[in-house]
Amino acid sequence: MFALFIFSLLGTSIASDWLLTPQGPSKAIVPSNIGGNVTLTNGIVTRDWMFDHKSGTLYTASIRTSLEEKLRSPVAEAAMIVNDHLVYVGGTSNSTGTPGLRMQYVHPPRQSHPRKRFNFTVGDRASRPNVAWPPLGARLEFDHMLPCASIGAGSGSINVTVAMEIFDNTAAFGKRLHINHNCSELLYVYNMTVDMLQLEQDGLIEMSNDPAIARAAIGNIDSDQNVWITQYDVVAPYKLEMLGPGLSKFSSSDNFQTFTVIETVHDARRSNTFGMSRFGLETARTSRTVSPQIASVPVTVSLVCTGGHSLPPTDPRVGYYCYDEEGTASAKNMIKQAAEVGAELVMFVQNMNETWRSTVGVEFQTQENITWMKDIVDYGKGLGLQVGLYQLLKNARSASAYNQAAPNNAEILPRAWWDVMDAPPPLGTGETCHEHAGCKGGGSGCCALCASNDFYDEMEATMLEFWDKTGILAVDQDGAESAQACANESHKGHHGVNDSLTTQWERVQTTFHRYLNRGGFIHGMPGHFIDGGQSKVPGGYDEMTFSLPRWRWIHRQRQRMIADPQGRDQTMPNAMRFMITPFVPYHPSEVEGDCWIPPCKFKPVSGYESSATLEPLDEHLVELEWALSNTYGTGVITNLRGYRMYQSNASKAIVVKWISFFKKYRQILVADFTTLNWSNETGYDAVLHWAPEGYYPDIKERGLIVVWNTLNTSMTYSMAAPLYFSGLTTSALVREKEGTPKLYSLDANFTTNITVVMEPLAITYFVIEAPSL
Repeated sequence: MFALFIFSLLGTSIASDWLLTPQGPSKAIVPSNIGGNVTLTNGIVTRDWMFDHKSGTLYTASIRTSLEEKLRSPVAEAAMIVNDHLVYVGGTSNSTGTPGLRMQYVHPPRQSHPRKRFNFTVGDRASRPNVAWPPLGARLEFDHMLPCASIGAGSGSINVTVAMEIFDNTAAFGKRLHINHNCSELLYVYNMTVDMLQLEQDGLIEMSNDPAIARAAIGNIDSDQNVWITQYDVVAPYKLEMLGPGLSKFSSSDNFQTFTVIETVHDARRSNTFGMSRFGLETARTSRTVSPQIASVPVTVSLVCTGGHSLPPTDPRVGYYCYDEEGTASAKNMIKQAAEVGAELVMFVQNMNETWRSTVGVEFQTQENITWMKDIVDYGKGLGLQVGLYQLLKNARSASAYNQAAPNNAEILPRAWWDVMDAPPPLGTGETCHEHAGCKGGGSGCCALCASNDFYDEMEATMLEFWDKTGILAVDQDGAESAQACANESHKGHHGVNDSLTTQWERVQTTFHRYLNRGGFIHGMPGHFIDGGQSKVPGGYDEMTFSLPRWRWIHRQRQRMIADPQGRDQTMPNAMRFMITPFVPYHPSEVEGDCWIPPCKFKPVSGYESSATLEPLDEHLVELEWALSNTYGTGVITNLRGYRMYQSNASKAIVVKWISFFKKYRQILVADFTTLNWSNETGYDAVLHWAPEGYYPDIKERGLIVVWNTLNTSMTYSMAAPLYFSGLTTSALVREKEGTPKLYSLDANFTTNITVVMEPLAITYFVIEAPSL
């Protein structure tokens, strides 16, 4: 199995392996004549473009590493439908695909460096101090032109710039299209394919991007063979009046740029092991380079207020209200306790109907509420804490409800007109989304606010005013992107169905950037980490998991972290992932009877305690320790959700222990890990974090192993630790916890064996360092 860790390493040294040691800088090679190859290279991966003299077009001729060529044959750089004409950006005259117009290449390309896509401060919120932002690398911009007359749009030309970037110390490229024109007629652009590659086989290059309105797929565009593509979702191809998404009434004064596509070029092949293999590390290096904000890992708690007992008994805010005297006292007590245990960020949790609620919203607030929140924020700042709160932005909310999810009667309320509207018949009903059969608003998610209208602008203005006046610095973002088109042509931000998805995505990006320009921190849904600057995205959890018996969800949570059935542990950096560690009910429900394996029946609960909760904390000290060790041992960060951080000195000691452990070893704990063992509660679970000196020069640790004994019996076993990706070659100093280090030799596979002795339900860790010279 350890061959997976040393894939293609014969004859390779630590110094020459780019996953362990930084390589030389990227460079662009541009010949003076149009016929020569244009190249982007960084010593890891190389991309060449060639000019087709017959068609006057440019195309990607090669993407290669030192091991192999990745492309089978060339295809166009991009494609789109413009005024009902299929238009290719570049490509060759030898295409075997659907005939279309080809944009001509304009030599030479412009050279520069990778652009900064959003505001981020290196080192902020415990992010890594030795990374670059914007990323280091090289950039080329290739201009392509098509006469407007060729599509019946009058005089002038359509211009598409293909912006390509290569990033230092990665096997990755970034790609984005910029479109403008000076045609005398308006343009309709739709079914846009941003990236196209014909690969030798699947898995050689991964394409990734932010928006839910786009997809990576395999098609036959510009070829009669499989082409790997990233495109805006195609709902009804080649029909102007149907869904694009695209650009409608695109005028000569408009400029448009697409989302960014990141291409990660792989030499390794995807493995079926849990945790990171070389394939996953190649992907993770890309993510950590192009989105370094994902390594921002403040110790975060989610605050549940306990006020509202003076409200009528039927009011769902009873026991969860913040603004009264009781709720204010509970909020400040939680913030005080959070500071005492070493937390760094306190978030007010969801303000949706009935469940999870803090009833503290960020939009359309009264001056009284703004004053209240500023007092809370200032109180937190005085204790060294940042304060943030939840925001439901688009999906499952409505303009008919200012500070909550869409109510069940949203369709009859006066502001429902600002929500998304169905496409006209025959594609839809032509009515607002609330009038769908079976849609009742609320958390069903069947409706959404349209982000391209006056109401969204007004809402965003009040949100930013709230940030500025209260001093909050973080948002737990939810519902930020839903791929629901809007046919309401009266909305000022879009012209109808075709461009509604594109304009809504752009509008949400603007909101995110305005958060970040205020020094903000964003985590939550859905995952704008490439263009949007979001730091954390969902790490793979089912909300109803937290209504299972507490030991069940604790073990299942760890499984999702280190042996995820959906494979997130194999390619997604642990630092990017977030989950929940609820001390109190996440949903007001618990399992009925003694069900341990789903499907289970659930029954409602009230209050802060149930068979699922860690509360009361002093009665569940072992479970509390295991829940905290899940997050702080794997680096998959969770929000500790409750109304208090501890009950007595006993529970406080456990919380302080694990937060202190995490903060001491934070940089290596949020470095990528492989799963040494997943036992499914039949033995031990273990992960190994790697931190090679070439990329982590500011810490001494080269590896850190965390081990959980899931059994109620003692265990002794020999555990193999593959250390190649730690950068160690012959020996390692290993200590258990803070004990005395022992010198271990590594075998030819860079592996050593560590004897582990554990008491029942014990948790331990081993710190690995380089021997002293």
